[in-house]
Amino acid sequence: MSVYDSIAHTLTDLRDGHVYKTVIIGEQVWIAENMNYKYKAGSESFCYNNSEKYCSLYGRLYTSDSKNVICPEKWHLPDSTEWEILFKFTGNQTSVLKADSGWIPWGKENTNGTNDFGFSVYPAGYQTILDGYTGLGSDAHFWVRKGDWIPYIPDVNRTPLNFVLSHDYKAIPIRCIKDSE
Repeated sequence: MSVYDSIAHTLTDLRDGHVYKTVIIGEQVWIAENMNYKYKAGSESFCYNNSEKYCSLYGRLYTSDSKNVICPEKWHLPDSTEWEILFKFTGNQTSVLKADSGWIPWGKENTNGTNDFGFSVYPAGYQTILDGYTGLGSDAHFWVRKGDWIPYIPDVNRTPLNFVLSHDYKAIPIRCIKDSE
């Protein structure tokens, strides 16, 4: 169960009581932060570097086996087409979706975003199959409902949206989108 408040732009996940910010971008309603639902902790969902402080800042990282059961009722894991619609609406600019802090500078370039749409992408990093945890401060990846290509928002502000193969990832963040009515 979940409770969506379209006036306050929040979603309360009644499974654990967590309240998420939401944002309307074009015709889509997104959860404006990474999911932080503790699902089979330690086997299907993880905090970066196994530290709870990272879950409170960046949300949890989820395995591909758990990705399709994380979103609350009446919300779902977006597919690549829904991500493409989001990016097309924003002019294919990754910087307008990125948070305005938290990104590690790349050389002398400021890699923070402008967060123009309130989507607040933070560089939560990920867990790889072979190398453990990496990417905190510089990478944002997100699971998609099906397929091998996942959206990737890099530290460098560039256009257009990038998709990368998901084969090397053990656990990455999840953003949810509201079901159509």
